[in-house]
Amino acid sequence: MLKKIEKYGWNVNRSIILDYRDQLINDWKSLFNYMPSENKESYSLFSCFSTVLVRSLVLFELNHLKNNSLNLFDNLGELNNPFINQFISNKGIKLNSLDYRRTLYNQIKIKQFIKCVVLKKAYNFNLIKTYPIQYFRSTGLVKKHIISSTSETSFFYQNLYYFLFKYSKKKNNIKNAYIDSMVESFYERGKAFGITYLEDNIKHINNLISTLYNLHINFIECMNSHYKKAPEEIWVFSPQPLQSLISAWVRVNGGKVVAHEHGCGEGWCKNPIDPIFDFEYSDKFIAYTTENILNYKKWLSSNSIYLGKNCEFETIDDNSNVKAITKYPIKRNKIKNICIIGTTYRCDSMILSMQCHGLVLMNMHQKILESVKKLGYDIKLKIHPENSMDVFINYQDLDRSESIFSTLEMYDLFIFDSYQSTAFFHSLKNTDKPIIILDSNVNPINEFAKNSLSKRCSIIDIKFDEKGLLNIFDEQLKIAIDESVNLHSIEFEYQYHGG
Repeated sequence: MLKKIEKYGWNVNRSIILDYRDQLINDWKSLFNYMPSENKESYSLFSCFSTVLVRSLVLFELNHLKNNSLNLFDNLGELNNPFINQFISNKGIKLNSLDYRRTLYNQIKIKQFIKCVVLKKAYNFNLIKTYPIQYFRSTGLVKKHIISSTSETSFFYQNLYYFLFKYSKKKNNIKNAYIDSMVESFYERGKAFGITYLEDNIKHINNLISTLYNLHINFIECMNSHYKKAPEEIWVFSPQPLQSLISAWVRVNGGKVVAHEHGCGEGWCKNPIDPIFDFEYSDKFIAYTTENILNYKKWLSSNSIYLGKNCEFETIDDNSNVKAITKYPIKRNKIKNICIIGTTYRCDSMILSMQCHGLVLMNMHQKILESVKKLGYDIKLKIHPENSMDVFINYQDLDRSESIFSTLEMYDLFIFDSYQSTAFFHSLKNTDKPIIILDSNVNPINEFAKNSLSKRCSIIDIKFDEKGLLNIFDEQLKIAIDESVNLHSIEFEYQYHGG
C-alpha cells in the first residue's frame, strides 16, 4: 500500500476540507444557539454535534478523493477499516455497533449497566448515588495530575464500557426540523464544493443523528428512573460515547461537568480547535497553566465557530500538581538508538483540526526509517495503539515495548510527528533526552511557543509536495540529530505544562 501512496499521492485539497468544516459548524451553530440546552431533547441533539461533524468530514474527504484520484480510492480496501470498506463497496453504510446494540438494551437490567472501580476494587454501579463527585476514565494523565488532589472515595470509570440499558425508539417530531436542517447543510455544502453525495451517504448522516439523539434520550430517562439524584459534579476525559451520555444526564439535571486538558494540550496552538467540544459540553475546563488559559480565551473571543454558553477556566492546583519527574541521565554525545513515536494512523485527515492522513504519515515514517539507518543509527517506530488501519511497516522495524515509559528508557533520542500527544508530554516531563519534532504545519503553534520549544527540541519544518505527501531528507535529519544533543531548556515545559 505504501508503494501505491508513493505512486498516486494523497490528492486531497486540505484547505477545501477546512472550509467545508467551518461552514458546517457555522450552519449548525445557528441551530443550537436558538435551542435551550437545559432540557433533555435539546441537549441530546446538541450532544450529537461533534460525532456527526467528524463523520461528515470523513464522507466529504472520501468523496473528494474519489473525484480526484480514483486509482488510489479503489485500493482503500487494503486499509482494512470497516467503515472504509462499507463506503467503497457501494452496498450501503451501516451504523454497526449503534444498530447492533438495540437488541441488547432490552435484555439487561440497568444496574448491570457499567463496571466501576474504587481504588482498584469492583463495585456495583448503583453506588454512584453515594458520592457527589464522580471521575471518568483512569488515564495516566488523570492519575498523574488530578488524583492526588481528590478524595480517596472518588469513582474512576474504566475504559471498558457497557452500554447496556433499555432502549426504545422515540418519535422525535419536535427535533425532525433540526435534524433535517443539519442533513440539508451536509448535502448542500458538499454540493458547493463539487461533491454529490450518494443517497446512502445522506441516509447514513440522518440515521446517525437520529440514533445518537435517541440513545441520549433513552439513557437520561433510564438513569432518572433508576437514581433519585444525579451527581452534582462529574469530571470527564473528552466527549467519547460514554462520557457524552453521562454528561448529558448530569447536565440536564442541574449538575456540572468538568473537563481537563489532555495529551500535551493545545493551549499553545494558533487554532486550538480540538478542545472546542471540551469547552462546549463542560461547565469548567482545567488547563495545565495560566498561559494556556489566556491562549484559549483569546482564541474563543476572536473565533466565530463557537457555540453554547461560556466555559469557566482554571489551572491544575496553581500548577503545583504538575511536577517534573527525575530525569534519566544520558551522555548526549552518544546517540545510538532512535525511536519514532507516531500519532494515530487515521483513515481521514480530520478529527476536528487538520492532521496528516494515516497513509501520508506512514509513508513519511518509512522514509525516516530508511534515512536514519543510512546515517548509521539503529531506529525503531513505536506505533500508536489506537490506529484505525492496518500498518504497512516491516514488523522488524517496530518497537514492541509495552508502555511509553519503557520506550523512554530504551532509546537515546525521540522523533515526534506531532506536538500534541501524551507521549510527547511524557518525553518532556520524564526525560532529558534529545527530541526532534517534525512540523508539517497542519496545526501550527504560536510563534512564542515554537521559539521556546526550539530551545529544547530540534524542529524540522517539512512541507507537502504536489502529490500531497510529506518529504524529509537525509541532511535535514543529520543536522537535527546533531543539534538536538545540545538543547536542554525547560522554558517551554515550565510555561505550558507547569514547573
